[in-house]
Amino acid sequence: MSLVVELVKVTPRNRNFPCRECGRKVGDVADQAYATTKYGSKKSATYCYECGKTKEVTTKKFECLQCGSCCRNLRVNMGEWTLGLFLLPDETKFFPEDKIFPMWAIGLKGRSRPRPETIGVFQLDSATCIHMTEKNTCRIYDKRPVICHAHPLSLTIEQDRTINASVNASCKGARKIPSNTHIKLSDYFSDDIIKASAAASAYLQRMFHESAGLIWLFDLRSHKWKRVTETTVIQLKA
Repeated sequence: MSLVVELVKVTPRNRNFPCRECGRKVGDVADQAYATTKYGSKKSATYCYECGKTKEVTTKKFECLQCGSCCRNLRVNMGEWTLGLFLLPDETKFFPEDKIFPMWAIGLKGRSRPRPETIGVFQLDSATCIHMTEKNTCRIYDKRPVICHAHPLSLTIEQDRTINASVNASCKGARKIPSNTHIKLSDYFSDDIIKASAAASAYLQRMFHESAGLIWLFDLRSHKWKRVTETTVIQLKA
């Protein structure tokens, strides 16, 4: 019988499994492992990352389940900030004006009342997207925001302002995909998803490069600008 070999995340349940090939515990080698299943049977075996990566790997691509959860939970609390759906400037026209607020900005102006000089990204202040239908489909699917195109990939802005893509663990369709940042995205996601994530990341990186270290976020809870410090980590997701 042929084998299906899939990259899986090491969990407490399989951490102490011995590698079928070298005998070492899976959790002693890496934070990911390869699970192997025979076609036509329920038998399976686990290989450590070092042994498993030498085998032919077959992975299942992400498929949207149309559960609608990514379109409903758009307004999120993240530490001292409450943030909405990430929108590029040319995407704001698809949403009501009274629901659009700034999100990311750079620069500094004003001495008595310091505030950002240039707004680069906007956000939607709504828990549920107005374009979602009763069947959990999107009315503007072909024109949906880039962050929606990138779902279920999230962008994490680290303390040094590097931006990493990782799997949004809250997405039901992506729960079987390892959530660490070491996976090969093309094994699990379409080119459209990967390109959208890269486009959003590149836009932010250009903005940060021009910021001279002065970066701001607009908090929807207080409706005030707050400086982003060197210790701030922000995750953006649809």
